[in-house]
Amino acid sequence: IKRIIAMPEWRGRYVSLTPGHPEEIKINEYEQLVADGLMFKSQETDREMKAGRLSDDWPYGRGCYISADERSTIWVGTEDHVIVNAGSKSETDVEALLDRLQVTLALLSEGHGIAFRHDEQHCGYITSSPKHAGTGIVASAILALPKLTIDGTAGRVHQIIDSDGLHARVMPAGDRIHHVWDKAKGDLAAVEDFAGGLTSTLGVPGSPKSLAG
Repeated sequence: IKRIIAMPEWRGRYVSLTPGHPEEIKINEYEQLVADGLMFKSQETDREMKAGRLSDDWPYGRGCYISADERSTIWVGTEDHVIVNAGSKSETDVEALLDRLQVTLALLSEGHGIAFRHDEQHCGYITSSPKHAGTGIVASAILALPKLTIDGTAGRVHQIIDSDGLHARVMPAGDRIHHVWDKAKGDLAAVEDFAGGLTSTLGVPGSPKSLAG
């Protein structure tokens, strides 16, 4: 990560949740990074994480690299030891984000970099959660579609999302439900299907809030 920070085209910073760490951040800054989608949520109240003992010793050993343009983040010490993300609050080009993800992984793997555990015959890349095993790729989007939920229900949203073969979880916001979270995981073909369905969904009234992969 220090090598990536030293690169002019990446720069950025590393922040830590470990008490006493030189890059330790205050709780209010951490909460803002979580709200901005740049850092992972606290694991202290996550039942699955606690059951798998993935939240042991929280917040020690947890941190995050954030690139200068905030399109790349590297989470350390969360569900998996390292999670690499490429995302944007305004970008809807999934292919560009996948390219960014590939470049980030290549930089991490150079020289004496990170090597991810891989089972070529059976599991592919091995992750803490079986649902992420294989390629280890997860694609998701958060959309703001107020015109589709103006009646205070998400029926129209589900109708459109389901017709594109996507899965959505609608989250309440104030007195209207207007955020849609969608995730496709598995192989690259699934990500491509997700991208196509997302493009189709965005053809209806509304605008994307953010996209992350």
